[in-house]
Amino acid sequence: MGFCLDQMEKDMSYCFLYPGQGAQKVGMADFLKGSEESIKLIYEADQILGFNLSKLIFEGPMDDLTLTENAQPALLAVGYAAHKYLVNIYELSPVAAAGHSLGEYTALVSSGVISYENGLRLVRERGKAMQEAVKEGQGGMVALLGSGNLDDLLEACKGDFCLVPANFNTQKQTVLSGDMQAIKRAVETARDFGYLKAVELKVSAPFHSPLMKEAKERMKHFMKDVEFKSSAWPVASNFTGCMHEDNPSSIKDNLINQIEGAVRWVQNLKELSRFSFDSWVDVGPGKILFNMIPREDNRPKVNYLQFGMGKEG
Repeated sequence: MGFCLDQMEKDMSYCFLYPGQGAQKVGMADFLKGSEESIKLIYEADQILGFNLSKLIFEGPMDDLTLTENAQPALLAVGYAAHKYLVNIYELSPVAAAGHSLGEYTALVSSGVISYENGLRLVRERGKAMQEAVKEGQGGMVALLGSGNLDDLLEACKGDFCLVPANFNTQKQTVLSGDMQAIKRAVETARDFGYLKAVELKVSAPFHSPLMKEAKERMKHFMKDVEFKSSAWPVASNFTGCMHEDNPSSIKDNLINQIEGAVRWVQNLKELSRFSFDSWVDVGPGKILFNMIPREDNRPKVNYLQFGMGKEG
């Protein structure tokens, strides 16, 4: 369900969602060129990080933009700039928010917990740490579609290898992460455990698994002296599945643990649904997160690009 943007009311209430890696695409910030403040934020990222991130965002190439160490700061920069666009141009303000994996950082920057500069530096380092934690080809991820016996599948496929749930995206989509040998077994045998199909994902590393232990320790050290503040509105924690406590130290711990812990998105959406709001807003390219909202939730869904186009997409 959607609606035209000229129907949007300033007194309506919104829940903001921020996507993770995989949502990036060349030109994803083009519509922000009409907002001087928002476009300035994109170019500020170049100075903060010391390389031409804005060129990758506006011009690509896609292969370079998709690299984990580039995609993560690019999505944060565009997500935060889009957030400011919605706040300043349309005077929207969320009653609550959540971000999927990398998107949780964008949500926390947007809510004032982490500064924009620190957020960019954190996710740039996060991308590098996650990429370098495991040798290329050693680990992977697979999406299980439909409903099946997860515990039995894990027991049958992992053997002496690592295989764990990485993303609980919907009731009928769970992503596993781990050693490539176990991933291959899961792809081959998923139907035997009740799943409709299993799709091996094109990722560079086994994210959100114990194989990210080195990345977790690296980020724990990197994040140690970064200032975290109280949030302007409630933000969901991927690691716990619940809303973050209004405690900067606790938020930092949850982010560190999120690197090798599962993204509990199904639970995040349940927590958000308890808030009183009129519409979901996906503050990111595409509509990936909209597809994860339960069908029984009939609140309107608006993507940030619709604001730039001035009509429903």
